[in-house]
Amino acid sequence: MTRKRLFVSELPEAGAVLSLGAEECQHIKVLRLREGDELELFDGAGGEASATLSEYRGRTASATVHEFRRHRPREPQLVYAQVLPKGGKVDEAIRRATELGVNELVFFESSHVQYRATKERWEQRLERLQKISR
Repeated sequence: MTRKRLFVSELPEAGAVLSLGAEECQHIKVLRLREGDELELFDGAGGEASATLSEYRGRTASATVHEFRRHRPREPQLVYAQVLPKGGKVDEAIRRATELGVNELVFFESSHVQYRATKERWEQRLERLQKISR
């Protein structure tokens, strides 16, 4: 079984216990994690840490960090490009691409697909889509 990845804003050193916020607790719930499960924490800036979910009580959780690693971005960078899909399929494309370890997502328009949302609507959804990618 692969370790589930969890975004955190800051990674502590090895041996520390990290308190997780509401957003992380929601992610833990969605992933159906339990106390004692192994996690891979990452900060989005090249830092990663292996950890164990030491406590989970619905709205509060903590993880014990075992090993902290800071590394340079891996080479080559993986870029995923896709035509803007209809409806909520953008959300699913982002989820799957991040699970695969994609470094950059690029969406583009095509004359073969009619994407109905305006540029303003797309910009409004950007914050939600960034949250999904984390």
